[in-house]
Amino acid sequence: MISATDVQNLFGEHLALIKDDDLRQKTVDTWVAGCSQGGWESVEQLKSMPFTLLTDTHGIDFIQHTLAVTEGALALAQAKLKYSPELPYAINIDFVVAGGILHDVGKLLEIQPDGQGGFRKSFSGRCARHPISGAI
Repeated sequence: MISATDVQNLFGEHLALIKDDDLRQKTVDTWVAGCSQGGWESVEQLKSMPFTLLTDTHGIDFIQHTLAVTEGALALAQAKLKYSPELPYAINIDFVVAGGILHDVGKLLEIQPDGQGGFRKSFSGRCARHPISGAI
């Protein structure tokens, strides 16, 4: 079973950027719940899971993808703040980082091991794609 400590170890550097303690904990709790509901039992499973089943991932796993999206979103937000100081809206870095970490959390319910060393779409994934399952 994937624990809060496991999630903190996977995303610790990025979680540390979330100043709001409640949001940080909810982000971790959401990942733990997704892993539990999706039947994920180990960090090794998560690190072998492809980030998509729709194309060749060229070896990029789900965790690597999540980290890259999080860092990309953060870099874009920081660039907007640097080069557009008079934005008509505020950028909440806590939300940007949490959003990056959580953006594909529904894939924990959409994808499952196929029992033969690969992965397949789960029953849940056939019923609702990850943007829906991640939101509910």
